[in-house]
Amino acid sequence: MLLIFTSGKFIFRCDFAEKEIAKSAGCRWNPESRHWWTDRPEVARKLEQYADISAREQLGKAAARIEESKLADANIDIPKPEGCEYLGYQKAGIAFALDRFGFNAISQSGQNPSKLFHGGVLIADEMGLGKTIQALGVINADETIKNVLVICPASLRLNWKREAEKWLVRKTTINVMTADWVKSVEGFNIINYDILKRLDKTKEWDLLIADECHALKNMKAQRTKEVMGYHPKDSSKKPVEGIKAKRKILMTGTPIVNRPVELYSLIHYLDPARWSNFFWFAKRFCGGTEGRYGWDMSGATNLDELQDSLRSSIMVRRLKKDVLKELPPKRRQIIEIPANGCGKLIEKEKAAFEQIRERVEEMQAQAEISRAGSDEEYRAAVEKLKSSQMLDFTEITKLRHETALAKVPYVVAHVLELLEDEENLVVMAHHRDVISGIRAGLKVAKIESVQLTGEDSMEERQKSVDDFQAGKVPVFVGSIHAAGVGITLTKASTVVFSELDWVPGIVSQAEDRLHRIGQEESVLVQHLVLEGSIDAVMAKTIVEKQSVIDQALDVMVRSEPVLPLKENRQTGSRIDLQKIGETLTADDIFRIHSDLKTLANLDKDHANIVNGIGFNKIDGRIGHDLAALPYLSKLQAALGRKIIFKYSKQLGR
Repeated sequence: MLLIFTSGKFIFRCDFAEKEIAKSAGCRWNPESRHWWTDRPEVARKLEQYADISAREQLGKAAARIEESKLADANIDIPKPEGCEYLGYQKAGIAFALDRFGFNAISQSGQNPSKLFHGGVLIADEMGLGKTIQALGVINADETIKNVLVICPASLRLNWKREAEKWLVRKTTINVMTADWVKSVEGFNIINYDILKRLDKTKEWDLLIADECHALKNMKAQRTKEVMGYHPKDSSKKPVEGIKAKRKILMTGTPIVNRPVELYSLIHYLDPARWSNFFWFAKRFCGGTEGRYGWDMSGATNLDELQDSLRSSIMVRRLKKDVLKELPPKRRQIIEIPANGCGKLIEKEKAAFEQIRERVEEMQAQAEISRAGSDEEYRAAVEKLKSSQMLDFTEITKLRHETALAKVPYVVAHVLELLEDEENLVVMAHHRDVISGIRAGLKVAKIESVQLTGEDSMEERQKSVDDFQAGKVPVFVGSIHAAGVGITLTKASTVVFSELDWVPGIVSQAEDRLHRIGQEESVLVQHLVLEGSIDAVMAKTIVEKQSVIDQALDVMVRSEPVLPLKENRQTGSRIDLQKIGETLTADDIFRIHSDLKTLANLDKDHANIVNGIGFNKIDGRIGHDLAALPYLSKLQAALGRKIIFKYSKQLGR
């Protein structure tokens, strides 16, 4: 028996009595040449003990490609924005894709990539490892990629937009298509699967990216036909033009959702030459058999061979456990969902927020001015400010509750998507009716869950935790406060916040239910917010403050609430103002008053427009009030002096 490599194929020579060795390995019989053969290294590897030098050399190259698909680092310089860094395994993923696209060959030859190579890559890293960043890194590395089409679920369109704005190093137009605007532009385009039918198919893209590509697993589904094209042999059926692209990146953490047969449409699209025969694939890897009622392809066979074949050609896949040393203990994401049916509610939030902000800024300005008045005036102004803020806090909380209830269906849909990648998941909310709504939505989808709220008894709470930790139910839905302390939820490594608490430290405590002793993976934290909502503003501030907490563990920062309002710029304590006031002469006070009047005259719009002329917001309210006074006391002049110092350049100093 002998295995050789020639003309791009492995040829296995053996006697008739030894044919079962070739057949079981997966070789095919060539009746004309009367030998067994394969063009697949993963098949030939099973016969490696019979290989000659030529065959061993090719098998070594294939083994190296398989290892590249698992690498956790790469020695490659990839352009990146200032302040951003690729993790080692992300660089390895980018390098794998560039190699598949023939990037090195293109660079050395100077040829047009459209003439040299049309390639496809499947980035199948586990969820949370940064597949989006790797796809954007490919664009950064290859300057010939200028026109890009990203296809993703509707809920991820804004996330793609935000990540592109953050990571792309070359200036480009970022266009998000919607049901009302399905028009592409030159640059970076984002569209969701549901409106692909309306996309112009005449354009050829430099790069097509399909995120959550397991949505294309069904070859008969319309969305699959819209992406990959459909050209039936039956002339009575209408053909569908696919999307033209020089390069293709498919992304999913779950390439095989249920059965290997679901993978075929994806790999055939990326590498049609290698995966040209569906029935051969079905028989080899799906246990395909033909019975009385047709073909049964629901099985799974030769999976090691399938994985090797994918890794040696088109797929890069790393698991969290493989790259855990590179991952930070916690990774936080803000998933911004289009408002859609919640648009009116968001507009109501915005209108109320603007009214509250105006009111609070007026109160803050009065409190600042009162620092230059009597003790009684100052105390009265502070009490008025506190009272106003309490009323405003109550109003905002009520609006956020309404938004949270309206968001429940989106939360459920997102959780169901995550469960395709994750076996266990924690969801945190604030209101009991929101928690009940999430659990009811999951129940409709036949997903079991347990809950932990302040109304549950200690026995009920413990049972919920125990059942989740034992793997009896896949989803734990808890109250941020009641489930945020004293329990362990390390069965999951992903937590979704459908609502937020005002205090960053409370949110961090809830995260730590997963990130504690017993957790073997990096914890992924997702904040699910509606575009333009108060929570969308809060989430960004909370994540920023949590990074400070993580670094400094500052107890004071942990207890400070995050309000979606402009913070008060304090202009000094009354003691400070008194010290400054005692040093001011009558001429000093006159000049300060004159400067305040000059700034007030420059600021005719009362800081409604940020234009670098005159005061800004709260300073403007204080400055205008002081400028309008007939004269200034020493304390008022001291307050005015501090403000003038901020705007000295506008006064020509």
